[in-house]
Amino acid sequence: MKHEKRLAFLLEIISFCIVMIMCGLVGTAAEEEFAEGIWKYILQTDGTAYITGILDTQLSDTLTIPDSIGGCEVTAVKGLNNLQEITKIVIPDGVKEIGENAFYNNTSLMYVELPDSLKVIGDRAFENCPLRKINLPDGLITINSYAFFGCGFPTVRIPETTTYIGDHAFDNSELQYAIFPNTVMTIGDGAFSSAEMREFYISENHPMLASYQGVLFSKTTMTLLCYPKKKTRSIYEVPAGVTAIAPNAFDSNSYICEVILPDTVVSIGNYAFFNCDSLEKINLPDGLQSIGASAFRWTDNLSELTIPASVEEIGEDALPDAPIKVYAGSFAETYCIENELDYVCIDP
Repeated sequence: MKHEKRLAFLLEIISFCIVMIMCGLVGTAAEEEFAEGIWKYILQTDGTAYITGILDTQLSDTLTIPDSIGGCEVTAVKGLNNLQEITKIVIPDGVKEIGENAFYNNTSLMYVELPDSLKVIGDRAFENCPLRKINLPDGLITINSYAFFGCGFPTVRIPETTTYIGDHAFDNSELQYAIFPNTVMTIGDGAFSSAEMREFYISENHPMLASYQGVLFSKTTMTLLCYPKKKTRSIYEVPAGVTAIAPNAFDSNSYICEVILPDTVVSIGNYAFFNCDSLEKINLPDGLQSIGASAFRWTDNLSELTIPASVEEIGEDALPDAPIKVYAGSFAETYCIENELDYVCIDP
């Protein structure tokens, strides 16, 4: 009898576990997608609608997003990408989020009206859109990675509510000038690399960022974040105290011929001097510890590069085709041997 009760108890436990697992599977199932008119959408847990796509991809000229669908307020939008004939998009008030890839590769899109309610612009939201003008609304908090990659507007005002700008957010764009409020706390790697930047403007009392001679720095990490692509000086001396050159920091600047690094620099990020095709001379200080991937790739005019014995890490394709000098027995010598690179050995 005891055995039967124990068996029944175990069966109950097993049944309960199966039910819980099934409930978990149901809870993670794909959300049901609905359609109304030309729009596809899903319902969110708060009862609002998230537009996820469009049924008619042959639309032209102006596309106006509805403020409600299926009797529910529209608060987010994505999936309206590769619409080749759309030149203008109007997003209604009430939309709080523009999702990942929302308008990606709309190659005729010149203008977009953003609502005051907008809080988040997602990854690659407007990538490869030739936008000529953008008014970012007050209230916007987050601009995610690659959000405006390859866009065409020359200036942008970052709202005083914005705290985060993601990796490569304005990379490869026509952006020349950017004005930053004191609220921006994070600027991702390469956020402005390969953009047509000439100057950065930062308030002197910004808690995290600084602009010195138009170059963007992090006060907290003592990092040179971005040297504008269109800055025309031929020689640049990095200020003393800077400890790191950020990824993509000098990316594609065609004017710089010589960079002087202070003894305080310990790391050079990925693609830091990538495609600096006029760079002829740079000193790598004793104490430098790491050189990131492709840091000196496509620096075809570099006369030579001497790698200090202190370097302990070198990324893939980090070194140029220029003559490389390394110290005997150093990590750099091992790297050159393993990667079959020509080098000249210097006695310690």
